[in-house]
Amino acid sequence: MRGPPRKALAHLIEPPLVTFILTGISFAGKSVLARTMSDVTGLAVVDPDRVGHEMGLGLSGELLSDSQWATIHRESERRARLLLREGQSLIYDTTSFTRAQRE
Repeated sequence: MRGPPRKALAHLIEPPLVTFILTGISFAGKSVLARTMSDVTGLAVVDPDRVGHEMGLGLSGELLSDSQWATIHRESERRARLLLREGQSLIYDTTSFTRAQRE
């Protein structure tokens, strides 16, 4: 008798993908925690602030428009999806400015 297909048992063999989402108000320590978690686990960190800087936005401390933030978040989410498609767990480090965004 043949056993179940390997794919059916994959969750027992391969570790699950995990996304740690760190969110909250500015200067709460999320980025420090994300870096520490990354150092310990080796997981990639997706940080919209860093993504924005890589895109040349907010480098001089200027306020960004809602449209610019939307572009940054789309790119950050694209990067997170790519990591997951590649089989990599990740840490997503983002700021939520309002209570509604945090919930």
